[in-house]
Amino acid sequence: MGKIETLAKGCLLAGAAFTSTSAGAAVIYTFESYSTYSLGETLATFTYESPSFVTTDTDFTPDSCTVTVPAGQSCVDPQQLMPDFGPGYDTVGLRLNDTTYYFYFDDGVMGSIGSYKTVLFGDDQAGRLTVALAGAIPEPAAWLMLIVGFGAIGGAMRSRAVRQRSALAR
Repeated sequence: MGKIETLAKGCLLAGAAFTSTSAGAAVIYTFESYSTYSLGETLATFTYESPSFVTTDTDFTPDSCTVTVPAGQSCVDPQQLMPDFGPGYDTVGLRLNDTTYYFYFDDGVMGSIGSYKTVLFGDDQAGRLTVALAGAIPEPAAWLMLIVGFGAIGGAMRSRAVRQRSALAR
C-alpha cells in the first residue's frame, strides 16, 4: 500500500470517528401498512421520533399519521410500538377509528437501524417499519478532518508528480 492510500484511509477513519451517532441521538420510526385485512385495502403511514430506541411497549402520539384508503378512516391516538407484545415478535399497533390492527416483525427490529417487512399474514396484513437515527450527521470536526485529508492527499499527489517529472528530465 502506497503513501497516498495509507493517508487516505487514515483520513477516512479519523473522519468516521467524529461523526455524531451517539447513543443519545433520536430514533425515527416510520411505519407503512399495505393491508387488505378486514377493511379492504388500507394504506396508512405514521412517523414517530423517540429520544432513544423503543425497548418496552410504548403508546404514543405520532409526529404524523396519514390514512389514504379507505375513506372515512383516520388515525386515532395512541399508536403503539411493542417490542414486548409477544414472544418472538416486535409488533406495531395501528389504530384507525375504533380498531387496532397488529403488524408483526422479527424480534429485535425496533432496536436496530434498518427497514423491515412484516413476517406474518402475507399480503393480507403487510407493512414496512423503517428505523433510522435522526442525528447521524457529521460534526464540524469531521468536516475539518475531511478537508485537511483532501488537502494532504492533493499535496502528496502533487509532490509525487513533481518527483516523477524531475526524474524524467534527467
